[in-house]
Amino acid sequence: MIKIILFDIDNTLIDHTAAEKKAISWIHSKYFKQITSLTDFSNTWLEKTKKNWKLFEQKKLTFTEQQTQRIQDVWKSLGKNINKKIARNIFGEYLIEYEKAWQTFTGVEDLLSRLKKVGILSNGNLTQQVKKLQTANLLRFFDQKNIFTSEEIGIAKPDQKLFFHIKENLKLKNNEILYIGDKLEYDIKPALKAGWNAIWIDHYNIFGNTNYEKANNTKELTSLLEKYGNNIFRNNK
Repeated sequence: MIKIILFDIDNTLIDHTAAEKKAISWIHSKYFKQITSLTDFSNTWLEKTKKNWKLFEQKKLTFTEQQTQRIQDVWKSLGKNINKKIARNIFGEYLIEYEKAWQTFTGVEDLLSRLKKVGILSNGNLTQQVKKLQTANLLRFFDQKNIFTSEEIGIAKPDQKLFFHIKENLKLKNNEILYIGDKLEYDIKPALKAGWNAIWIDHYNIFGNTNYEKANNTKELTSLLEKYGNNIFRNNK
């Protein structure tokens, strides 16, 4: 019997990709419109984001350092060198645009309002992730003690130690936990390896058909959840 459903945030509850695209476009328009195309700039940005996020997950950079280094790397790739102070200010501009574009996927608020006990498991920064939930009017559905982030715990997905830590914290058996996330390698595979239940949600339908339990939108996710029994829903709905 499922006793708690844990959600990832980015591209699971909140459309990170759309918000990121809008913010990248704004930065490109301000600084590089006459130098490179938006497509090339976006590709460079995403490449440097991935590189520095990995260093953050490996504890080689702090959350703030990976942000600053990302900007310096992007600028360097385009033939410009900037110091950390300037990079930090530019990232601040990006963050303003990114936060303005935060939106939930269709149906998320309705689904969360129906579920009995939910939590969060994110590789992000606790302050920022809580702010996302608050801005999107979703924080009210989550008990603070059930919001887990890799930065706060000191272990990042897909490390199995993170899943063990959370299971122990929740005082539940592995098969009593259901995890929902958008990344196969970071969310679904490690959750299943830990003995948890898992549903892969792929809002952008990037990966097509798979052998994993998968939904392409919140409506499909709701249908899959109904298979786990009425006990996970409020008022047995």
